[in-house]
Amino acid sequence: MARGLAVNDTIVTDFGALSIGEPWFQLSRYLVTRPSTAANVLGLSTRCWACTRCSTARRSRARPRARRSRARGLPLGRRRDHRLPYGSDTGTFTSLGLRSRLALAPGYTTEGTERWRGWEVLSSTFNLNVDLDGGAAQEVDVDSGAVFYGGVRRSVGGDLRGSASMLGIGSAFTLYRKEPVTDYDAGRVRVHLDELDLEEPRNFRDKYTIVHLLGPVYEGYWRGAGAEVAWGLEAYPDFAMVNSYALNEFSDGHDISGMKTTQLYYGYYYGYGASFKARLEARLGPVTVGTAASAHYHESIEGLDRYEDELTDDPHATDTWYRFDTRLGWPIPGTPFVVEATARWSHRRGSLGDTTVHGSESRYSLGVAWRM
Repeated sequence: MARGLAVNDTIVTDFGALSIGEPWFQLSRYLVTRPSTAANVLGLSTRCWACTRCSTARRSRARPRARRSRARGLPLGRRRDHRLPYGSDTGTFTSLGLRSRLALAPGYTTEGTERWRGWEVLSSTFNLNVDLDGGAAQEVDVDSGAVFYGGVRRSVGGDLRGSASMLGIGSAFTLYRKEPVTDYDAGRVRVHLDELDLEEPRNFRDKYTIVHLLGPVYEGYWRGAGAEVAWGLEAYPDFAMVNSYALNEFSDGHDISGMKTTQLYYGYYYGYGASFKARLEARLGPVTVGTAASAHYHESIEGLDRYEDELTDDPHATDTWYRFDTRLGWPIPGTPFVVEATARWSHRRGSLGDTTVHGSESRYSLGVAWRM
């Protein structure tokens, strides 16, 4: 997607600096100021997972459409949790990850009552998860973001019971990629230099990179007698590079040689759309419970291909996916370890021309986490 100015590079670089660079800086600053020597050196906690996964897909033909558009401990309030799960081979895959959510508003959950607004990094999030199978990265899942401007309300008593909330403007970044099984999906094919074998249907694996542009972010926190609850809502307009989920099915019976360059060679298109995220976490005595949900919708951008004059067939693409995560944690008394169970369900839908494809996936895991 380039015509003079590389619009995609400009958007990803500028907003990526906000949504990735700031969380990395905040996480690094937190780790080097921790009193624990191990945390200063590693900034990690470990967990061992036994995981299972199942997936189903349903394909259907449809008439052309009109254009329109892990089990991880989660901190409450100002508590922070950074962890690198160190998996075993006892499940269908090994899960490695790092999770961080920092509440950075000054005095967010401390005693006092106040209300203020201004330019301040109010919160920062960075999550990384890699699923390994036989030493190969079967899946890579990255979520990063920060809130840069907003207002804070706080009403906390001397016993630290009370509530706090923040409403601001933030930016975020999401990356997801399944392990490629073909050279062209792995990016080893050069545009206009290497020949493509288009006799066989394409075999692209799911992947997407989403730059969540500036949008509203709301976070709340409440603490009572033996209980804490934290929640959050986010909404963003998006610029995205999205795997066309229906392309594999579409290529079986259609000539795709005249499609967009990135879609033809690498399976993804540049698109626009919107994302919505919600989360709820609670600590009830020693037990922690958390849920998170997200929804994304994107449409392909036409007319800006680098080789636009060479395109002969450029069907419009849309992609939608939903994801729901839940977890339950129980600490082992007298130790820094927590037994945790998680479940994840996701659903994908893609349309390309006259082809529509649906697919869903479920994951379950049980492990022991070490929280620093």
